Formats: sequence, C-alpha cells, structure tokens
Amino acid sequence: MRIVIANERLAKRTGTELAARDLGCALKARGHDVILTAPSLGPLAEELRLDEGLQVVEPDQLGPRPDVIHLNDLCLAQDLAARFPDVPMLLQWHRFVPEDFALPVPQIVRTCGVTPRMNRKIARRLGVEPEQVLGNYVDLSRFAPRSAPLPDRPRRLLLVGQQKRGRRLLVLATLAARILGLKLTAVGPRYFRRVENLPAVARDFDIAIASGRSALECLAAGCALLPGDPKGLGELVTPGNLERYRSGNFSQSTFDAPLKLGVLVRRLRSYDAVSATKASQALREMADMATTGVSDFEAVYMSLLQGRRSKPVLSGSD
Repeated sequence: MRIVIANERLAKRTGTELAARDLGCALKARGHDVILTAPSLGPLAEELRLDEGLQVVEPDQLGPRPDVIHLNDLCLAQDLAARFPDVPMLLQWHRFVPEDFALPVPQIVRTCGVTPRMNRKIARRLGVEPEQVLGNYVDLSRFAPRSAPLPDRPRRLLLVGQQKRGRRLLVLATLAARILGLKLTAVGPRYFRRVENLPAVARDFDIAIASGRSALECLAAGCALLPGDPKGLGELVTPGNLERYRSGNFSQSTFDAPLKLGVLVRRLRSYDAVSATKASQALREMADMATTGVSDFEAVYMSLLQGRRSKPVLSGSD
C-alpha cells in the first residue's frame, strides 16, 4: 500500500511525532510505500530522512495518489481531502476531545481514539461509534531492555515532565526522594532537559514517574512505573493492573489519587522488583510496534480500502 501519515508537526520528539515515526518505520519494514508529511518540519524530519530512509515531505510536495491517508490530527485534513478526494482517511485521535469536536471532511471514514474514554467522547460528539481503540505502541528495536535485574530496594528515581505545568510535581518528587533515600533525575521539556531516546535513559533507573507515551516507553525499558503527572497519581504498575493503565494510555483517566506528598511516598514505598519486572515483560509482548502494532494498523487500512465505515451510535447510547 501507498500510505500517507499526516501530522501537524514533525520537528520535535513529542508523543504524536514519535508515534508517526515508529509507525512509518514499521510499515516501511513491511514493504509499504510510506510518506510522512506535516506543514512544520524540523530536526526530527531530517533524522527520519537520513537515519530511517523515510520519505518526509511538505504537503505540497506529495506525489502520486496514496491508497490510504492516516491523520494524527486534523491540521491537514481539508487540504489532503481536496487534493485526494477519493482516498479514504483514518483519524487517530491522541488528545483531549473538545465539545465542538467535528470531522471537517467526509473522506474521514474511520475515527479511533487512543483510549476507550476518548472513544466514548468521540461517539457522543460525532454520533458515530469508533470500532476500536488504536493505542500507542513502542519500537522495541530502538533500545535494549534493562540488562541488570531490578534491585530489591530502589535507588534511582526518574521523573519525566512533558507538560507545561510540573513545578509542584518536581518539588514533591524531590521531597519524596529525600524521604526514601532515592537519587532523583528529572528529564523532559518541562524540566529543560530533553533526551533523544527516553527508553535508553529509563532502563538505568529503578522507578519512573511518567504519563502517556513516556510512561509506555519507561515501562518497556524495564524500570518500575508509577503513572503520574501534575494532575494526579496512579499506582505502581503490576501484571494485575497493567491492562487498565495500558488501555487508558497511562493518562489522567487512570489516576486514582491526588498529587500529594503522602500519597507519592506511600506509592513509591510499594515498589516490588519482581512484580515490576513481570509487568515490563508483559507490556513488551503486547505493545511492540514491529509485530502487534503494525498488524493492527494494516488491518484498519485494509478495512478502509474495502469501504467499511464506522457505525452510527444507537439512540441513547453512551
């Protein structure tokens, strides 16, 4: 298949941009003709061209008609629909679903959120039931898993801050680390320390506090994961609760506690090396882009080519 993946931006290492990168590479490895496009291109686009051999172009440089267009946001929906009016589009929605959420073009024949909660909101806004969740996956080929086993007692704590707010979380994490005798390192744009390969960094830590795609990558790298961000905290991820956090994209919707020092200390104290290791191993099996992930996307693309649309929501459904 010839597949166009469209983003608002391919410049930095944000979640949606890295999702486009990993999907593009996995599809290319399966033999598909993949073109990534965005109106804003930067260092990530150049990296994808030089290091991954991917086609990355500005929207007006797209060549022949693709078979399918994969939208990671709505930035280019109208332009691409005008240029390729008979090409079916998939919209994979990664962010908050606003009250006025609407599809600007009829060529978007399938809309899928990355969590069940997003899908429920999309159904209410559009009156169309998303057929499935299309969550995040991780490219396991980009990093080696943790080599040494997790210690019985944690020593190093990693805080990943991707959001604009986060000072209070950093303060509380610093205090918790002192109480528990942990060495804290904070990374991410919020803390003015960007990292090129988060999983490669995270594998050297015993516990990570993160949310969203960052949480997925940290757990896949082999460290224990405490889902959390400035909006709240979850529990340390175990084999028993992994599916709940994974299906919720390790986001605020899965958190069950406010961001307070006492809660943070108690949850870090519940660290269990064996449980964390099993959770990491299970995640690597279910969230590998090169196997499970790319197959899921290929199946969706094939259904679009066969003319299948999302089904209307029945009256009174949630």
